[in-house]
Amino acid sequence: KLDKLKDDEMYAAYMTEKGVVEFGVIPKPKPQPGQVLLKVESAPVGFGDLDAIDATIPHLFYEYPLCPGWEASGTVVENGGGLHGWYLMGKRVTFTRCMEPVVKDAVLKINGVWAQYALTHAYQCLPIDDTISWNTGSCVCINPFTAIGLSEEITKNKGTSVVLTAASSTLGRMLIKRFKNLNIEVIATVRKDKHVDELKEEYGLTHVINSGDEDFREKLSKITEEVGCKYLLESVGGKVAGDAICSMPKGSVCYIYGKICPDNIIGLDPYLILGNNLTIKAWMLNDWFESKSILSLIWLFRKIKQGLGDEFKVSFSKEYDLKDVNEAIDYYKDHMSDGKVILKPFGIIEEAE
Repeated sequence: KLDKLKDDEMYAAYMTEKGVVEFGVIPKPKPQPGQVLLKVESAPVGFGDLDAIDATIPHLFYEYPLCPGWEASGTVVENGGGLHGWYLMGKRVTFTRCMEPVVKDAVLKINGVWAQYALTHAYQCLPIDDTISWNTGSCVCINPFTAIGLSEEITKNKGTSVVLTAASSTLGRMLIKRFKNLNIEVIATVRKDKHVDELKEEYGLTHVINSGDEDFREKLSKITEEVGCKYLLESVGGKVAGDAICSMPKGSVCYIYGKICPDNIIGLDPYLILGNNLTIKAWMLNDWFESKSILSLIWLFRKIKQGLGDEFKVSFSKEYDLKDVNEAIDYYKDHMSDGKVILKPFGIIEEAE
């Protein structure tokens, strides 16, 4: 059984070194001016968390011990000072980890959300009502806003079709539904045969290709030429990314917005990129957020809440008590496309003395 805690302590899952996550007791943080303290109810496991745990992001370092976790839902329980924090007191919110300056060779020092309590800036919290469950509320920041931001890139360029890698993921399915609503054809790539039939049946897609097929590159090249597709949204990395980029027709734009595979992009032919005049662009959610006003983000979040039953619906695979964090990580690695894996920081309360 777990020990009873002091008022200034909390249970958390934290990294002690590269690749190692432990569960234990750490000090409960105190909010500074502009910050709020939240009681965390649900927090998803995502591939961004795996990047942090394995320290795979170049020029980004961590001051150990440090909690992973990028987004969560919970209740604001303390205000460090500020009008917005005062307004949020006692409210149910969705929020992201406390932002720190991310520059070359930056060192992250503030804990993420895989803990019973977490700090963040008040402006990083968005209220949710009682009709939204804690689990759903923990997943309505990063993926839905990413789906909106990426679809904006295609629509502002008047694109009529798009190649989407990792299409069976939670974000991939959101993008498919969003593009269908925008009358933009999706050419989907997946990593398992079962997802080929699943996406065709569930979303009515014509083109779904297994990236593990030997002739994947040839298939994708033929389809993009036939459809006249000039846009790629890529988040896998490795050989899949290399094949997808090199399959795009002349004059295409390839957006890279993530990296599931541990390998860097493999098989890029510089002469092919030059000869086909391909453009490779980075897309970052943080940069997109900074380009939006607070009022526009609030308006978009209302649209997200309205779409939680359809366009932005989140499916769930399994819940884990926070103390079983390593079991949750292992399960997520093997079931990334099966729905969200959720950590419950206060599931442990029943076992505490």
